[in-house]
Amino acid sequence: MTQRNDRPVWMQFVLGVTFVVVGVLVLMSNLEFVDIGPIWEYWPLVIVVFGINKFRTARNASERRDGGWYVFVGLWLFVSLYDSFGLGIWKTWPVLVVVWGIDLLWRSTHSLHSERIERNAG
Repeated sequence: MTQRNDRPVWMQFVLGVTFVVVGVLVLMSNLEFVDIGPIWEYWPLVIVVFGINKFRTARNASERRDGGWYVFVGLWLFVSLYDSFGLGIWKTWPVLVVVWGIDLLWRSTHSLHSERIERNAG
């Protein structure tokens, strides 16, 4: 398949179909035509699956980091929104701040390392 914006066309198609199906299901649930309550509880796992796929198909460290973020946020939402293990959003939101800080530190050290390599090569 051809590439557009560095993303396979089939991936865009699947993402589009997913949005349409989810939108229609939520609309039908809001209009009380169907009950998606039990299914809806697992929506954060879609973010986890997306992150695993992004991590698996990553072409560089930055894309792997992004995939890891999606997995982390999806799992955090799943645990926090449903108070799993007694861990609600208000107890666990600082974890996001800590992980974000670690990510910023990693990016800055990775950037410094890349700059040194470029200077030594040039």
